[in-house]
Amino acid sequence: MLNTAAPRERRFPLHVHISVLFTLLLLLTGAVLGLFNYQQTSRLIFSSSSTLFERIQHDVQRDLDSTYRPIRHLLSLLALHPAIQADTLDERLKMLPLFAQALRDNPKLASIYLGYEDGDFFMVRPLRSDMLKQRFNAPDTAAYQVWAIDRGSAGTDSDYLFYDGSLNLLSRRQNLSEPYDPRQRDWFKRARGDGGQITTAPYLFFSTQEIGTTLARRSGLTTVLGADLTLDDLSATLAGHRVTPHTQVVLADGDGNAVAYPDSDRLLKEVDGKVSLVKVSELDPALGELLSGQLSEQDEGVVELARKRWVMAHRHIREGGPQGLHLALLVPEQELLAEAYRIRWQGALITLTTLLLCLPLGWLTSRLVVKPLRSLVQEAQAIRRFDFSYPASGRSPILEVDQLAVSMSSMKDTLSSFLDIAASLSAETHFDALIKRVMDATVSISEAQGGLLYLLDNDSGRLEPQGL
Repeated sequence: MLNTAAPRERRFPLHVHISVLFTLLLLLTGAVLGLFNYQQTSRLIFSSSSTLFERIQHDVQRDLDSTYRPIRHLLSLLALHPAIQADTLDERLKMLPLFAQALRDNPKLASIYLGYEDGDFFMVRPLRSDMLKQRFNAPDTAAYQVWAIDRGSAGTDSDYLFYDGSLNLLSRRQNLSEPYDPRQRDWFKRARGDGGQITTAPYLFFSTQEIGTTLARRSGLTTVLGADLTLDDLSATLAGHRVTPHTQVVLADGDGNAVAYPDSDRLLKEVDGKVSLVKVSELDPALGELLSGQLSEQDEGVVELARKRWVMAHRHIREGGPQGLHLALLVPEQELLAEAYRIRWQGALITLTTLLLCLPLGWLTSRLVVKPLRSLVQEAQAIRRFDFSYPASGRSPILEVDQLAVSMSSMKDTLSSFLDIAASLSAETHFDALIKRVMDATVSISEAQGGLLYLLDNDSGRLEPQGL
């Protein structure tokens, strides 16, 4: 015959339950504290990174302001000089000392020049490096280059004049087939149509192949005064703010061309012999993806770009051309939160270590708590066998266990007394003595002050008092 009895449920000792509960509480406490510390540390890091980006933006804005403001003032003053409206090279050379002093006072100024409605052009450029001297085949002692273009009915004359630091003429060289025409340049067209000063978007300078921008303003009706500014310092500013080893930060124009980048050597590219500005997407795909999206004036947050999570920040800077400039920062989330991750894992390690150290203590404590209960179980089993000689379990520091032990002892004494009464009842033959003995034993067992015994009268069916 098949056994259809229900399977017996498995039960565990109390000390196992206490140990498991103790372990779970410790793990829960460690997890909550670890999560709290991780969130607070992450929030602090994000706040610090936001502050750092604000500092980067402030530094870039300060560099732009310190670059543009003095040059704007300079152009406003130079535009008032009467020699600007001169028609011949000799008359225009009267501006050389003034232009040279302005170039000495402003190291970021790459050149100052004049463009005329008839196509004439007059530029003064400082030769601050050997590379520039080699590019223009200048004498070793040359400090300035004057580039003069004169378009007349007989043709176009283009000359390079080289001067030393004291503005003494060192050499003069004629350029044949001069292709440059200021009237075709954006700065000339915009300044002619604007009554105030204009700033072009950053571009690659025609002569020096440097990245910069042009500030220009009209002087009179036929002349435009301009100045070229290099933006090399902006790359150095960005390079000084590397948050993590793989931080990406770039300053770009509205067309996605990189204007400043920590590794300034990558800002230019050459294709088929033509040098141009590199696109942001060519510097870093994630930066390109960020700037190609829909961005507001100010953006911050965590984004996923190029299959990687980044902490990003973006600011639109109005300075730097008609469309302004875009400052973008990307920091790998894993690198930025590396300290938070470290603290989180340290917290987990501390929790596990504490758990391993406390497990034996919890196990021992639970065994001490359970020991009186085990004695009570053994005592109850002895009572079930009517073995009243089994020693009492003793007192316990735990109130409930102690109360149970006292009650168990009282119950054992009561049962023992009732058994004694039963034995005496069977042995007693005198009725009055039997009643007295039952009364005394009952009062003693119940710990009462007294008692009254009633017997049922079979004839009347009433209870009659028989003993007091």
